[in-house]
Amino acid sequence: MRTFCVAVVVLSLLSVGQPAPLTCETLMKPRDTEGPDLTGRWFFLALSAEHCITTTVLDVLLRPSFVFDVTSMDAPNVYNSSIKITIDGHCFEESKMFFYKDNQMFEVDSNNTALGKASVFLYSGCPDCIVKRMDMIKALILISRRKVVTAAELAEFETQARCLGWSKPQVLRAEHASENCRSYHDIPRQEAEAIMQSIQHKVSEKATSMQEKIMKCFTDFWVFVYNTVS
Repeated sequence: MRTFCVAVVVLSLLSVGQPAPLTCETLMKPRDTEGPDLTGRWFFLALSAEHCITTTVLDVLLRPSFVFDVTSMDAPNVYNSSIKITIDGHCFEESKMFFYKDNQMFEVDSNNTALGKASVFLYSGCPDCIVKRMDMIKALILISRRKVVTAAELAEFETQARCLGWSKPQVLRAEHASENCRSYHDIPRQEAEAIMQSIQHKVSEKATSMQEKIMKCFTDFWVFVYNTVS
C-alpha cells in the first residue's frame, strides 16, 4: 500500500510538470493576439497541403528554399515582400505587394486595394513564427524569423496539419543563397537558358525516383487518414 501511494504521488508530480496537449479546436483558431510586425526577414520552413502530391512534387522536383524580406509601404496596411527563391544553388528574386490587417493577408490590385479571399494566421505556440492557412490553394505554411525551429514547434505544426486531415508537412531546405539573388528578368537570355537547362537536368535525374515517392505519398496519406479518424 505504501509503495502504491508513493507511485501515485510521483505520477501526480509528473503530470503537473507537463502541459496538456493542445486540442484541434485551439490549434485551428485564428490568431487572437495582436498580429506580429511583419517587417524584416522571414524563412519559409514547412508546408502541408490538402493532397500529399503537392509536397511530394516539391520534394522530388524542386526542393527550393524561400526567404521573404518584408517592408511597409506608404499606404496603410500595405506591404511589399521581396521573395528570394533558391533552386539548385541559383537564387531568383521577385516582389509582391499584399494587404495585411487583423492577422489576415490579402492580395492587392493595382490600387493596393485588398481583394480575394484572405490567408488567415492561426494559433502558434512559437513566439516568432507565423502559421498561415491558405484556403484558396489548400495549403498550410510555417514561417519563422529563424532558419530552424525546435522539434516541439515543428511537431505542433504537424498536429495542425493532422487536424485538417492534410498531408504530413514537407520541411524545406534551410540553405539560402540570397546574397547573390537576381531577378530572373534581369539575367541575360543566354545565361538564363543555361541555368534552366542545368535545373532541368537535375530535375530529370531526380524524376527517376518520382514513382516510388508518389506511391509512398499515397500510402502515407491513407495511414495519416486512418490515424486521424481512429
